[in-house]
Amino acid sequence: MTRAWTLSAAVVVAISSIAGCSSLDEFEDSFDTEFTVPKPEGPLMPFEKTKRFKLENDPNDAESVRFKEARLSVAAPAGKDLAFLSRIEVYIRDEADALTLVGEAEGFRSGETSRDLQIAFGGDLRPFVVDQRVRLTWIVYPVAWGYDWPEEGVTLRTDVTFLINADIF
Repeated sequence: MTRAWTLSAAVVVAISSIAGCSSLDEFEDSFDTEFTVPKPEGPLMPFEKTKRFKLENDPNDAESVRFKEARLSVAAPAGKDLAFLSRIEVYIRDEADALTLVGEAEGFRSGETSRDLQIAFGGDLRPFVVDQRVRLTWIVYPVAWGYDWPEEGVTLRTDVTFLINADIF
């Protein structure tokens, strides 16, 4: 009787520990990119740049994928700041090319060389991922006056992090 009870208790403990192994884990998928905003010629117009990125982790098996953070900084030329920006918006594109705003910033000051973007969309991004790839579009609104533009333009760097939640067994 004692042996059967001990065996039954061991089976219950093993099943409980296996069932308790399922948990929600978080992974970060990060990338960075650079692009150059050219010196405006003629009427001041917003500048748009779209790039495509491959995620390291397959989001199809995830519970959710969220835009966690993005940091904008000046990569070149040396000594330049973000004061040429009136506003910047970062969008994610779906298969039909519709845009959804995911991050934004405005009110840049002289001497400011980097800034975290404000997260504008906290929803699940899996519907925007195709073949483990996402397309992001930056729309840059330059200031109307008062910025000494370098002839080669200003190169911006953006560091982006997605948070992937997965149910791990």
